[in-house]
Parts: sequence; structure tokens; C-alpha cells
Amino acid sequence: MAASSQQLQELHHHILHLIATAPARYAAVLWPLEAPEPWLCLNDDIAFYAASLVKIPIMAVAFELHARGQLSLEERLTVKQSDIVSGSGVLKLLQPDISLPLWDLLRLMICVSDNTATNILIQHLQDSTINEILEEWNFGVIRVHHLLQIGRVDSTQRNLVTAGEISKLLVHIAKGTIVSRWACEQMLVILKQQQYNDEIPALLPTSSPDIIGAIPPVVIAHKTGWIPGTRHDAAIIYTPTMAYVLCLSADHIENEAATRSAMQHISRAVYDALIGARQ
Repeated sequence: MAASSQQLQELHHHILHLIATAPARYAAVLWPLEAPEPWLCLNDDIAFYAASLVKIPIMAVAFELHARGQLSLEERLTVKQSDIVSGSGVLKLLQPDISLPLWDLLRLMICVSDNTATNILIQHLQDSTINEILEEWNFGVIRVHHLLQIGRVDSTQRNLVTAGEISKLLVHIAKGTIVSRWACEQMLVILKQQQYNDEIPALLPTSSPDIIGAIPPVVIAHKTGWIPGTRHDAAIIYTPTMAYVLCLSADHIENEAATRSAMQHISRAVYDALIGARQ
């Protein structure tokens, strides 16, 4: 049984109450995969600084170029000392001049949000090519204009996303309707290995406390993004009764901990509203 219009209205009011407790500008999209369009949208067309959320479209474009025969995911790239940047990731901890296949750079970019791996991929794919493909896919706002962790960026040339477009991309990936079904399967394997789980997954029942090895009640494929004052989490949530996309963004954040908590509780409220309606 789908959530009723009254339940969705109550969920919307509850989300508004939650975000009122943690002042910021929020965007939210809820899109059940069985539905042709989102069930809930809040500021879904507002452009946000992408932070690490831009790594999802970069990954999708890499698979597209592989499908076109323009690059090989087995190709090895060398991590030079000049490539290493600060922020999240593990390549900054290793000796330079190691050689890694694109496969591993993609995994590092998504699973541990490695900024050095991301920059190597942006330079190899080229931002102009990334943006051309995003435009071909009818994403009008998502853009990659600069490398990560390189200092102050021109405000007119920032990496951008909207909650609506990232949600649309995740729906395509979940349904196998972008690049190829094989590519979408590989992207989902990578997204399910995400190591930063302190927002959308935080309050969801992702493990069984009683039975070792039990099938988890919730499986999540997602990517976060964070810089001071801006937070994102975009996820595909799989449950035994339904699957849905939830994308949450916030900027102009006054209190990081309060905003993170609000996003966690929004995720739990969505889960309770959707899954509770089917029990």
C-alpha cells in the first residue's frame, strides 16, 4: 500500500518542523522508484555548491566514456606528488608515484570520497567533456568547473548540483536507464560501499542486532558531500517492501551538528512514513 496523500502531507509538515530546529537553507527530494515522479520536493531546483556530491556525476560520465570506447577502466594512472590534495581520502597518506587503474580511482572517489582521486579523474576525463555529457543527459545545472581542495574558487565557476537533478540521476542508475544496465550495476556496487554514513543511514536499521549474517533490513547506496556550511547526502534506499531515492542538501548552515541531526531525523521520518504504510 502506498503512502496516502494525508500521510505525505503529514510527512511534509514534519520535515518542515525538523528543519526549523536547525536554521539553514534546505533542499529535499523523495522519489519512490515505483513512481514516475517525486512524491515530495523542497527547493529541488535551487543550485547548491556541490562539494563531494559532484563525484556521482563524475563517476557516471567515466562509465559513459568507457561505454563509448573512449577510455578503459583498466587504464592505470600515476598518482604524482603534485596531484595530492588535502581533505578526505587515503591517497594523501601513501607514497606518490603509485599507479592505479581507473576502477580503483572511482572506488576511492566514491567510497572514501578521496579528493586526490577525484582530481586525477577530472583532469583525465576533462571538465569540458564531463559537462558536455551532462548536458546531453539534460542536466541543466550539474556542472564540474574546478578541481577540489585548490583554494578559493570564482563564485561564477563553482561545481554545482540541485537535489532534483541528483535525484533524477540516482533514479536512472537504480533503473539501469543511463549509460547501460551493466554500468548502473557497477555504480550501485560502488555506492553501496560508501564509508561515510552519518546522515541518511544514521538512524535507519541497516543491520540486525540479533542474528549474525542476517540480511540487513535496509541497504543503502549513497554519496555524501560536505564543506563547512554545506552538507549533502543522496541515497537509494532498498527495503524488503520498496526502494526509494532520498536527496537532502543544506547550506547557510548555522550549526553543523544540529543540521546533521535534522537530516538524520528527516531520513528516519521518511522511512517510517513509507515503510510503516506498507506494514
